[in-house]
Amino acid sequence: MALKFRCKNCGKDIAVRFLTVGETAECRNCGASNAVPESAKSMIQVPASKPAESTSNGPAENLLIVKMLRIIGIVSIGFGVIAGTAIFIAIISPPESPELGVSKASQTISGILSALGMILFFGALGTFSLGIAKVLELLNK
Repeated sequence: MALKFRCKNCGKDIAVRFLTVGETAECRNCGASNAVPESAKSMIQVPASKPAESTSNGPAENLLIVKMLRIIGIVSIGFGVIAGTAIFIAIISPPESPELGVSKASQTISGILSALGMILFFGALGTFSLGIAKVLELLNK
């Protein structure tokens, strides 16, 4: 427990964290040795009385921004997975068409990278939105 008292030599405040009543503390201002008195005040603050409970589900539940971020997060992750999968399937089984000078392997690799990029981008966007929503929820408790 942290204790606070005044230096008997210079009158400046001394705060000690690991000492108890009767042990000696040195003043940082004047260097005088001071025994921690029994009248030392505890620096631990007692929390104020808890306000009456509200009938709502909590302050964060009422925040529109938290609700919107959750929706954006879920929709973004879902869109990324669906769009990425659709691109992947379209590239793996392309319709019969004349080649334009690009090899089939090159098209496939390019499509796979596009699909992964789509999944990663929207997955990251959704995860970020859900994370921000959770932080705001925790800050408002």
